[in-house]
Amino acid sequence: MPVSINGNTGVVTGLAALPDSAMASGSIIQVERNTTISTFSTNSTSYSDIPNCTLNFTPSSASNKYLATFSAYITTVLASGHNQQTKIKMFIDSTQIGGTQVYAAESSSGSLQWKGSSYIRAFESFSGTSQVTFKVQGAAHNTNSTVYVYNPTLIVMEVAA
Repeated sequence: MPVSINGNTGVVTGLAALPDSAMASGSIIQVERNTTISTFSTNSTSYSDIPNCTLNFTPSSASNKYLATFSAYITTVLASGHNQQTKIKMFIDSTQIGGTQVYAAESSSGSLQWKGSSYIRAFESFSGTSQVTFKVQGAAHNTNSTVYVYNPTLIVMEVAA
């Protein structure tokens, strides 16, 4: 079927979906994101999964790359006389990617709060075409304070090589 463009409406007809192999380098092949927004809080110093920030992803080609992005609004509430840090990590399966983000609040008198946006991005290569799991974990620096993570969003995009 020939491809045509309606000059009045701009509607294109006659196109079929292109295979991933036909996409130019840098094209976005697929996108996955968490669909349930939640709130996470902890005063544990052990890293734990942030709810709804886990995505299963199956790459279409081992030569492609991925761009993973995490964003959230974070609050740390400081207990009197204790410094506080919020620690966030991103993983693909059990391998940490994108580094650790630390958000700190310090005060000798306590009741200080740190509030702000958190962003982690990682642009890496795939090592195969088997399903992998992207996830984000959080932890507190000490048990005397509480960390809150609001509206965490995880987006993973496969980028053609």
